[in-house]
Amino acid sequence: MITVIVRYVVKKEKTDDFIVNVKKLVEATGKEKGCVFYECCRNDDDPLKFMMMERWESKEALDAHSASPHFKEYVPKIELALDEKAMDKYSAL
Repeated sequence: MITVIVRYVVKKEKTDDFIVNVKKLVEATGKEKGCVFYECCRNDDDPLKFMMMERWESKEALDAHSASPHFKEYVPKIELALDEKAMDKYSAL
């Protein structure tokens, strides 16, 4: 199993665009072979913060997801809504 967690901070004026595109991505991704779990949650204390949580059966399933048409369509639109300056940065220990 592979687990991926992605934290987002969204520009206030782009929040609606972000939500629309994430919902489309989540819906399409949930139908993929090898997808165990794929969900986006919003922070209750800060409505501009979101977290994507994913679980995949294998690295191959995750790689196929990254190459899927819906990933290539929606991820660039999602990235346009992000506030890169406010994003938290993490590195593996």
